[in-house]
Amino acid sequence: MAGAGRRRLVAIDARGYFTGGGVGRYTRNLVRELVSAASRDVDLRLLISNRHLPADLDVPRSPGVEIIVSRADWMDDAAERRWLEREVADADLVHSLAGHWAAERVATIVTLHDLTPIVRPRLMAPELRQVARRVAEAVMRASHVIAVSRATADDAARLLGPTMPPITVVHHAAESLFRAGVPCRAALACHGVTTGSFLLAVSALTPHKNLAGLVVAYAVAGIATPLLIVGAHRDAAPDVEEAIARHGLTGQVQLLGRVSDDQLSALYAGCRAFVYPSLYEGFGLPVLEAMACGAPVIASRSASIPEVVGDAGVLVDPASVRSLAAALRRVNGSAVLRRDLRRRALARAATFSWAGAAASTLAIYESALQARRAA
Repeated sequence: MAGAGRRRLVAIDARGYFTGGGVGRYTRNLVRELVSAASRDVDLRLLISNRHLPADLDVPRSPGVEIIVSRADWMDDAAERRWLEREVADADLVHSLAGHWAAERVATIVTLHDLTPIVRPRLMAPELRQVARRVAEAVMRASHVIAVSRATADDAARLLGPTMPPITVVHHAAESLFRAGVPCRAALACHGVTTGSFLLAVSALTPHKNLAGLVVAYAVAGIATPLLIVGAHRDAAPDVEEAIARHGLTGQVQLLGRVSDDQLSALYAGCRAFVYPSLYEGFGLPVLEAMACGAPVIASRSASIPEVVGDAGVLVDPASVRSLAAALRRVNGSAVLRRDLRRRALARAATFSWAGAAASTLAIYESALQARRAA
């Protein structure tokens, strides 16, 4: 039990700080805000990957913040757990940001990002299903769970049962670099496009992202506006490449692979419309990033995505080629609709903030620490 006269210590597993994807963005932005906003009577210990140094973190330096290089490798099970347990043993509370583990002897808050591999196992690789099972085990050992969307919280309640710990929804937000404005012409020119001349999709390369389905719908829509897909490499997307070739879209549908955040921001801001055809999502951060840049959005009516989009986009059935194709034709062909969607997107994106996410997270910390002190 924490002593009444000493500062309380919250250990945060921030090893995902330098990783890509939604978990990496969540870790970086939440950690920065927590360091800036942490209560004066709470100390923070940040555990970072052993592939980096404390100086690599872009966070304010504070006497109440300790950064240590963890000796735990990712996903090494027994060895990982052994090191992590040692590194948080004197903490009053632990927050597992990636959600892969919960401490045995210290109250732990686990962030739950996604249960798609359990909800839709046929769409996911075996290794991702194994990770999801490990996350589910950590959730069941946690003192409290932070879910990134109401849809994910509902998935957890349905799949993990009535004995699941208390759960609170804390949404992601878009990073400050994703904002409306005149996109950098040079950033667009290096991909052969100009403002308003292209459709955009941003996606990891997994089957549930439905990129091949998007290509088919684009072909059925019969529109001339080029489609750029960020995140998928040609040599790693055979189903998408096959759909492009089969429909004679080589050159019209471009797979750009990974791009820098600056280029991504320019593409969001400069696109004619942003398309997110995913079959299932824990949150869907690219949708919010696109909205923050003022992109007109076409997105799936599935899982967490309507929770993010609200009334600021055109929602479709991602499993229906006809539904997606009709939305592509409608948004591509109407400047009036695109202007309205841009206005709605900016207003909707402004309701999400990392400062708000940090404030909600700190409130959960305080509640958990008070409960522990009263125990």
